[in-house]
Amino acid sequence: MQPYLKHQKIPLLIPSAGFDAKLSITDKNVDHTQAFISSGVKDFSLPGFVTPHRLFVISTERLH
Repeated sequence: MQPYLKHQKIPLLIPSAGFDAKLSITDKNVDHTQAFISSGVKDFSLPGFVTPHRLFVISTERLH
């Protein structure tokens, strides 16, 4: 671990990412979600991560 991060308090803020920009535009959120799902998705499993009741994690089937 880099020394300057070693003593930094949690949570560590990360810069904005592309997905964050889309999720921040609430009036287009439904459209973006529908487009993502209709483009093809599959279940995503992360070992050790417990998904909250009635929620699931998916990933795109598209290759970038």
